[in-house]
Amino acid sequence: MKNSHFKSLILLTSATILLGAGCASNTQPPKTTPDTTIPAAATVTTPETATKTITTPPLTTPTPKTPVATPEPVKIVYNMAEVAKHNNANDCWQVIDGSIYNVTSYIPYHPAGPDAIIFCGKDSSGIFNMKHSPDKKQQLTPYFVSNLQ
Repeated sequence: MKNSHFKSLILLTSATILLGAGCASNTQPPKTTPDTTIPAAATVTTPETATKTITTPPLTTPTPKTPVATPEPVKIVYNMAEVAKHNNANDCWQVIDGSIYNVTSYIPYHPAGPDAIIFCGKDSSGIFNMKHSPDKKQQLTPYFVSNLQ
């Protein structure tokens, strides 16, 4: 009987130790923080919406753009043959000191009036410089077309 008592006591002690260790420690598995990153294509379920696939662009480093040279503006240069085509009151070009001017809109305001038309389509440098002071040439700037070739 002594022996069976002893066996019972050992069994009871072993059971208490085994069971008590699990209960007494009150340990729970460690909590994990949910992964909040979304891969490039992921399925996301929210309470408000149904399951959706969200595609996010991959992260890339922007490639610097190669600078493009700005082309120079094209400078049109006319010759006297082209100037000669603009020879009337409705289309009057004159050459003065190597520059071409479209003076069509100025003819009605010119002090010489229609007499200025006789120089349309021609080089009028000689008469212009003879009749006008050098500062009058600045008034031609808005009428500039091109340099003569």
